[in-house]
Amino acid sequence: MQDEPPPRLDSERPQVVDPPVVASVVQPARKKAAEAPLREASLADSGADVSRSAQTSVSPPATIQSSVAGGLASSLPQPTAPAPRNVDPGSDSSPVTATKTAASTAIWWCKLPIRFFTGAWQVASLFVLLACVAAIPVIQLASLGYLLHSAGLLASGEPFRRCLPGCRLASRIATVLLCTSLCWLPVWFVTDLAYTAQLLQPGSASSLAWRVGAFAITLLWIVHVAWAAARGGRVWHFLWPAPIKFLLRGWRISTWRGLSDKLYEVVDRCRIGRLWWLGARAAAGACIWTAIPVTLIIAGLRSQELDAAGAVGLIGAVLMGLIMLYLPLAQVRFATTRRFADLFDFRFVRRSFLAAPLAHAFALMLVCLLSIPLYVLRIEAAPSEFLWASSLVFILFTFPAKWAVGAAMGYARRRALKLRPQRLQAKLAADAHHQPSTLADGILAFEQAAGGVVQQESLDSEDRLTKEDWRAAKRTWLLRWPARLIALASVIIYVGSLYIAQLVAGQGAFVIYFQHALLVPAPLISS
Repeated sequence: MQDEPPPRLDSERPQVVDPPVVASVVQPARKKAAEAPLREASLADSGADVSRSAQTSVSPPATIQSSVAGGLASSLPQPTAPAPRNVDPGSDSSPVTATKTAASTAIWWCKLPIRFFTGAWQVASLFVLLACVAAIPVIQLASLGYLLHSAGLLASGEPFRRCLPGCRLASRIATVLLCTSLCWLPVWFVTDLAYTAQLLQPGSASSLAWRVGAFAITLLWIVHVAWAAARGGRVWHFLWPAPIKFLLRGWRISTWRGLSDKLYEVVDRCRIGRLWWLGARAAAGACIWTAIPVTLIIAGLRSQELDAAGAVGLIGAVLMGLIMLYLPLAQVRFATTRRFADLFDFRFVRRSFLAAPLAHAFALMLVCLLSIPLYVLRIEAAPSEFLWASSLVFILFTFPAKWAVGAAMGYARRRALKLRPQRLQAKLAADAHHQPSTLADGILAFEQAAGGVVQQESLDSEDRLTKEDWRAAKRTWLLRWPARLIALASVIIYVGSLYIAQLVAGQGAFVIYFQHALLVPAPLISS
């Protein structure tokens, strides 16, 4: 029988210590161990200072002691002022951050009216320039191209602030044109006086002096406008001609060569050629679709000798209604892809409509209803000098309709892209549960799964949606059928307004060929 070990004393037994007690003991020890090298370095530095001072000059022992004490004091951690309670210096609730936030908010509110008027001036300038372009024969197709381009940007998923390209450029051009017109007022006044003097006293010295003065002030106006445009075309450039700078730089060829370069850059940034080509193809596609239905409608109205005139007109009206259900959306689709064949691809329009039926229905309602009042401006031809004003009314009524169509198609596209990952994940999950029976089936399943994963990873860069994507995004019939009724009612009202327009407009039944919902935003007639 072995001897049992003697019992341990209380001081020799291991004691169980609570974790908070251990932390309170260990943490100060670790802190002192970390500060030990710093203290030794400080003592070494202070000792070096003391020996250096002893070599250079004899200092009293009190000075050495004070330096050593200072080194020791610097090595010790300095006490910091306690932070105020309930305030985090790094948070947004600190006084400095709160002051900066309040100041930035006040500045933002002060700049808000300036931003509002600047944006309003840019949009107004853009609309006026589009109206002026729409009043010019042949070139007016560029205005239709711009409207479709803007709607196409919305349909492709761009935000609203980026769907008015060229707004700032239009404001600059409008500013230059406005200042040039204001500077022309004194020239016009002197020219009118010279013309009046020539009528009252033909061949006299006073009339000759007025004519010479009118020629001189006209030449001065040309130089002033060109010099202001060469300097940047700002408002203050027209107000102050900077004569000293003009004397130093006005005689140089490089100054006026830079003006020609700036003018070429402005014309290139307008992209008139691209917009014109887009509008020309869209108008050609609309004419191809509407030529036969409009001809049947006119034949039904004017062919009194034809026994089946009513049936022919009814067929034309039905065809026109069916075309109006699809063609406005197909034009925006064409503006997005720039493929002429998309003007005849009504299947995509139908898929987009099923993905967002109510949005498309209200957009189509705007297209039909906003184009009806435009036939009132065709009652009498407007003078040529005021044709831009009537074109401005066309722009104001047509632009919201195009934007509504683009926004509806963009919403449908975003919805299909949003539901696409869920569909692919469900497909991959279904393929994962499928057990391949043979080696070939296993290889095929692996390739399909790998392709699905790659396709899922490239969702953000993939722009083309498949039939399965649109089918997954299709709304329920509770939304589809009311949307169809709204769209059908809008189209019926539009086709009925065509019969009334040929009675009101001065061009008679020929006015039906001018579909303002699909063609150039201009009356296309003038005196």
